[in-house]
Amino acid sequence: MSKAPKAGGGGKPQRKKQRDIENLQDSLTENWIPTDTGRRGRRRGRASEDDDEMLQRDLKLIKAMEDGVKLPPSVTGFTADDEAVSQFFETRKRKKKDDKAVRRDRSPTPEDVIESRDAEWQERLRLKQERESARKVDEEHQNSWSLQSLAENETYNKFCQTVDGVLEQGEGLDAELTSPKKKKRRSDVTRGDEVLEESEEEEELDEIDPDLRIELHVLEELRRGSTRLRENSVLQALGVDRLTKLVILLDRNIRDAISADNTRLLVPCNDEVDVGDIFEKEICEERVKRATDAAVVVLNIMSSHKMFKQVIIEDVIDRCIGLTRLLLIHLIYPASDSVYKMVNSKKKAADDNKRRKKIGVCTRDRFTEYVYERITEVVGLLAFIAKTDSMTDTSVHNIASVAVTPFFVANVGALQVSAMLLASNVFSRAEDALRFSMITDVLASLHRAPQYTQKNTNNGYTLPDGSWISMTTALFIQLVQSTIKVPKHKKNMDEEEAAKRSKKDEAVVKESFLQASKVTNAFLNGFLAKCSQKGNKMDGEEDYRVLFSNFLQELLSALNSPEWPAAETILTALGSLLVKNFRAKSTEMTIRQASLEYLGSITAKLRKGHGDVDSKERLDAVVKKAFYLMDDKGYEDYADIDISELTGNDKLKILESSLIDYLVISNPSDIIVYACTFYVGEWYKEVVEDIEVARDQHKAVTQNTEATEKDLRKSEKKYERLRRRGAEMKEFLSKMMEKKEIKRRLEKSNRVKIMDSDVIWAVKHLAAHRELAHSFETYLKHIVFGAGSETIVALRTKALKCLSSIIESDSDVLVMEDVRQAVHSRMVDSHAQVREAAVELIGRFVLYDENYVRMYYPQIAERILDTGVAVRKRVIRIMREICERFPNFEMIPDMLARMIRRVTDEEGVKKLVYETFSTLWFHPVDPRVNPDGVATKVTTMCSVAQHCIKDSMNDYLEMLILHIVKNGSEASGISVAVKQIIDSLVDHILNLEMNKSKDSSSAELAHLKQQEDKYMAYLSTLTVLSKIRPNLLAGHVEVLLPYLTFTGAKTNTENQVTKEMIGMLERVIPLISYPSADILNSIDENLSKVILYNGMAMVVSAVSCIAAIYQRFRQGATQTIGIFGTYLKTVELTKRNLEINRSYNLDPKMFPILSRTIFTIGVLSRYLPFEKFVTGNNVTEKEIDEMKDRVFVALEFFSRDHRAPLRQKALTALGHFCAEHSSYLTKKQLTTTYLQILNSPQAMQQRVLVLQNLEMFLQCEENKLAASHDKWEENKDAQNLKEMELSGSGLGSSVIQKYWKAVLESYVDPDVQLRRASVQVVWLTLNQGLVTPGASIPTLIAMITDPVETIRNRIDILLKEIDSKYSGMVQSKAMQGVRLAFKLHQKLHMHSKTHKYVRGFRFCDFHLNTKPDALPEKTHDGMAVLSGLYQSLRTNRQTRRSFIQMVVKLFSDGDFRDGKPQLMEYIFIADNLAMFPYQMVDEVLFVIRVIDQNIAQSGQSLLVQYKNQLNVRDDEDEDVVFVDYNLFAKLSQLNRTETFQDLFVESQIPSLLLYVRTFLMQLYGFNETKVAEYSPSEPVKVYERAVTRRNIAMFKPVSALEALHLHYEFGSQQHITFLADKICSFRKMLLSLDQTENVDIGDTVITANQGDDYDDEEEDDGGGPSAGIPPEVDAMEH
Repeated sequence: MSKAPKAGGGGKPQRKKQRDIENLQDSLTENWIPTDTGRRGRRRGRASEDDDEMLQRDLKLIKAMEDGVKLPPSVTGFTADDEAVSQFFETRKRKKKDDKAVRRDRSPTPEDVIESRDAEWQERLRLKQERESARKVDEEHQNSWSLQSLAENETYNKFCQTVDGVLEQGEGLDAELTSPKKKKRRSDVTRGDEVLEESEEEEELDEIDPDLRIELHVLEELRRGSTRLRENSVLQALGVDRLTKLVILLDRNIRDAISADNTRLLVPCNDEVDVGDIFEKEICEERVKRATDAAVVVLNIMSSHKMFKQVIIEDVIDRCIGLTRLLLIHLIYPASDSVYKMVNSKKKAADDNKRRKKIGVCTRDRFTEYVYERITEVVGLLAFIAKTDSMTDTSVHNIASVAVTPFFVANVGALQVSAMLLASNVFSRAEDALRFSMITDVLASLHRAPQYTQKNTNNGYTLPDGSWISMTTALFIQLVQSTIKVPKHKKNMDEEEAAKRSKKDEAVVKESFLQASKVTNAFLNGFLAKCSQKGNKMDGEEDYRVLFSNFLQELLSALNSPEWPAAETILTALGSLLVKNFRAKSTEMTIRQASLEYLGSITAKLRKGHGDVDSKERLDAVVKKAFYLMDDKGYEDYADIDISELTGNDKLKILESSLIDYLVISNPSDIIVYACTFYVGEWYKEVVEDIEVARDQHKAVTQNTEATEKDLRKSEKKYERLRRRGAEMKEFLSKMMEKKEIKRRLEKSNRVKIMDSDVIWAVKHLAAHRELAHSFETYLKHIVFGAGSETIVALRTKALKCLSSIIESDSDVLVMEDVRQAVHSRMVDSHAQVREAAVELIGRFVLYDENYVRMYYPQIAERILDTGVAVRKRVIRIMREICERFPNFEMIPDMLARMIRRVTDEEGVKKLVYETFSTLWFHPVDPRVNPDGVATKVTTMCSVAQHCIKDSMNDYLEMLILHIVKNGSEASGISVAVKQIIDSLVDHILNLEMNKSKDSSSAELAHLKQQEDKYMAYLSTLTVLSKIRPNLLAGHVEVLLPYLTFTGAKTNTENQVTKEMIGMLERVIPLISYPSADILNSIDENLSKVILYNGMAMVVSAVSCIAAIYQRFRQGATQTIGIFGTYLKTVELTKRNLEINRSYNLDPKMFPILSRTIFTIGVLSRYLPFEKFVTGNNVTEKEIDEMKDRVFVALEFFSRDHRAPLRQKALTALGHFCAEHSSYLTKKQLTTTYLQILNSPQAMQQRVLVLQNLEMFLQCEENKLAASHDKWEENKDAQNLKEMELSGSGLGSSVIQKYWKAVLESYVDPDVQLRRASVQVVWLTLNQGLVTPGASIPTLIAMITDPVETIRNRIDILLKEIDSKYSGMVQSKAMQGVRLAFKLHQKLHMHSKTHKYVRGFRFCDFHLNTKPDALPEKTHDGMAVLSGLYQSLRTNRQTRRSFIQMVVKLFSDGDFRDGKPQLMEYIFIADNLAMFPYQMVDEVLFVIRVIDQNIAQSGQSLLVQYKNQLNVRDDEDEDVVFVDYNLFAKLSQLNRTETFQDLFVESQIPSLLLYVRTFLMQLYGFNETKVAEYSPSEPVKVYERAVTRRNIAMFKPVSALEALHLHYEFGSQQHITFLADKICSFRKMLLSLDQTENVDIGDTVITANQGDDYDDEEEDDGGGPSAGIPPEVDAMEH
């Protein structure tokens, strides 16, 4: 091998000759392919191991020929004498003649062969031109560098000296260095295991000669020099000989750290080194450093520009790759990421495939950091070598794994940057197999990717808008971008050649995008498939859905980012894949849900960035800026530029060029080439597609027979114009990536780029006509389908959440008609979680604009009555946000009033309501910051109070304010807030009083009515606050006193005002320390007038107020006490007259006075002490008791009067009297009177009064106990607890037990007022614990079925408390309660007569706009009236089963044979059994099992009775007898119609159970197989799975209903035919129980429950813990 020429001395001709020799040698090899160039082509042609020797011989012969040496013919292959020459030509002529004779008989050459030869020749010419142009560029560059500074360059000279010094160490080893061992071929492997083992042992034992080791400082100089010279592309100036020797010598230094087979390190790394042996550790570190430095120098040389092919040795490259891989695994990764350190230590080797829980800690020391920097350089240099054909396929595969693994290690940011370039270069040149192998490696390692909490440039890429994407996402985008190929511009081609070239270029671009699509789909399909795998969190794994969600968000962030154009292509493919997965019914539910969620994220992003991408003004502005930078005319001012003459294509060219220049300037690294190539390829493809579309349109016009000549010419011109424009654009794009072109543009712009915002807009504008930009409507259509038409609950919910995120991006989406309809339909969905999602969507939407609130407020307000707790909570949150966002919205009072209704709701809802009102009303307002804040708040409270007064919800408002103020902390300033509210309320009341108008016009009257309503609202609010904090009203007593002058009030408003003022004075006056006697006397005077002239309610308030003041100050009740004496004398006088003279007639004018007198005496007896009614100084107990007896006797006498109004007033007065003096309730005469009234159905009003009297007594007893408890708390140290208990108990219990049975029986009545009064007494009695609840449980069960919702809700809570306190008591009385509930509904049915039958179901509480007595038609609208009882019992498995067994057993034990009511009761119970709120599979299957057992027993008994009555003999065939026409004949012959009618009615009892069985199977989607597999003895968890309730027709046992009301004349032919048909159906039903298929009970059942009535609702196992559970009916008030 000859030496390379010295620098500056004849290197050019030597290189040219060497290149010619190489081409000649390549062409002479038998496997040479013209299109293969470079080392890969030569590698294919190499046929033996003697190629290098032949090459050396040829080079020597050529040099000898150049020197003029005459060579022998044996060498040259021919002689130079004339005879030989003539003989040669003669032989050639004869051969041609022979060939002509043969050729005449040969067939002509095929055209395809000619075309292929022509193509081959053209390819040869093209390659030749490329080599010539490349040679010219290289020569210019080389000469320039050489002429300028090569000879005198200090770096070059120093590097040469260092190289010469290194080579001197191996002067005696020239033979070894010049003949390195060749890489074994595959054929060598087959020689036997022994040969391989021996050679491997020899190589591994062949340690490096110490003389060949290069010092570290020398290697460092070589590394720095080689790096600098490589950057200047002059390393080849050292000559092939020196470089080859240097590479081999450096290879020996690399071998100092790695085995010959490149599979293991020869030195221990990291934890394998004993820390105590410092010397050994230093030696090991030195060897590793030497190897890494040598690898950097070697790769610097090999990757240098135009490096000699002899220098690029494959074995050395493989060794560098092996060294890199092993050092990464054993040194860099464990030191950089502690997760890998644990894996390498073999303590947790099994955790390698587990998801990391946290980011590993970096522990790199100085040595490891040194190696890390060198390995990073090596990876970067391998990236340059990977772009060439200098590596074997095995090397490429090895380097591919090295390129991928760093992205799943933490704290190796610099290495990841180099690895990304390496992976991109490998991927761009790889075959499909290697590409998909790399994608598979990435997918398999996703779970190990570090998830950073702090995002910076070391662990990801920062985008121009400030967002961030991880290295893993960036890697995949870059791999997709690297697959794109762009054709290069070719000059000097004729038209035909240009056309062929154009087609080939188009095919290359299309094929590259096809490959990119395959890669994208492979990765996305694999990633989504992993999303269905549920990782074991106990083992550290997580759901891949989190990783995919992060990946998608990063893709969306990278969308429209200039450096990542492939993100759009990936999202386009992902969108199509997500739609496919979501709409495919066969896809796994987890994937369908995830796909829908991800599709929503993409759609929201598309909507968010849809902006003004097509704005002509913005386009002109951006083009003008770019033109200003790129133009070389030297415009002084930006405004001087005129682009009006530029065409659309010109603007597009400027925009595209500016984008490429921006990328080149922003990122000078080589990796940006792939982004630029992707852009150019995409634009090129679009141009090609436009041309193809134009061609197709033109072809369609030409083939149209109806087209005129003018149309053809017009189409031809248009097509030619588009074709020329396309050709021009293709030429422009093919030139765009040329280095000269880029350099020219950058020189024009002085490397100044356009702004980031303009670039982002340009990217969006250029992508405006692509598929993704127009996919929003398509994706939205699929999401709307999921929200409106999808049958699976979880998918509907997910679709609504997707719509919510889209609306968050653009609120105008909900205005679209199809979206609006879908959302509205889901607002009334059958499942609570769907309704909650719909409400949440609306809530997000309305907060954008107050007009949206007005549009959707009715729908939101309706949902506050929803049966789902979560839905109601969501509505309350939305309403609170509306109040805070739009404080002046006119419907805020209505919102707050609706929320106040929820204070009796479930605990979570109540808590939310309290928090809402505490935030809105009871936070103090700083008047300096918000002067009108308190007034606005009070005005709102007034409006809310108006709503509460109108809807009779004052109790709810009082309960709300009482809870908030009592439980509010003083630290929150609640006392200050209440004081501000009270002061403002008083001011508003005074202002309203001052502004009263005396005008009587209609307009003024209407205004006056509004003022009165406000007046009462303010008073109501002030009254509630006075009950909680009366001390804050002490300063406003002077304001309240004048309102007591309304003694002659006539209007209801004035009466109400006076009543409220009296109540406030009752609470405020006792808190005043020393009120004057004048004030007290004034109050007594005014209130005594109220007692004399006002109604009953006013009298009670006035007396209560006087009593409170008198009890506090012992004065101020003189006139009121005087009224008592006067009234008592009047009553006693009238009583005496009536006793003496039975015919005594009262004056009609005196009748009202007597009624008032009787009532007032009772009220005064309740509130004022009796010792003040007795005249005299020293009043004894005997006198007091005598006075009490006088009052009692008088009142009891008039309670038995025959005049109803007078009797009712006396009963009311007795109630007030006995409430305070409860001992009189035990007197026989009163007890007899009360019981007679309670047991008298005619005295309805009096029964209500008696129950109200008992309620009053219970309330007074409760107040006494509370007062006694407070007193005991004050002096509890001196009190005896046992004595207090004995004194406070016994009387109330003994009193109520006398009336308890009558009270319970009085409930079962159609009158709602009587039921309400009875419920109130029962509730107070049980709450006070005056009786044991056992006897009342049946009545309580009947109460929870009451049509009045307030009654149901109140007693339902009470029943649950009893069940929790007395376990098993409710269950023991359950059947009695069921029977009593039927009696109640039977009476209600007889009273209303709305329906023919008593049914056991009603509308759900959340159902709106229904008639009071209407019945539901679908199961989602209805519920069992006994649902509350079942919900109380269902929590315990044993209790639930026992109750079901008792209910079903009733169908066999009942002895009802005397008429319709008994069958109607069975229908009532069957309705409840069918519509109970079953939630688990076990509940439904157990009911079906118990029914099967019951029918098998009772049904056979009835069938035997039928046979006996039909006189069926043993020898008769029953199948023949029980045929309808045969049965008809027998029934007609026997003439026992009445008997068979009774049997038919009795047979409906088991038939009802079979109806229930069939209905349950259809309602919950069970089949006979599942029923047969059920076993009640299985463990609890086996069948504790939620069931989904379908929306089908309501339970309707048609046959049983027909039995109640026959449509035929008794005994007629139609009647007998009807009986025969029903008897046959009954027998078929019994025989069908053994079948395994679904049972149809005749035609009637099919008509009752048609399959078409059911939804195709599917059971959803992935919707969370509550998925599939039907909406539970909660206690709510409308």
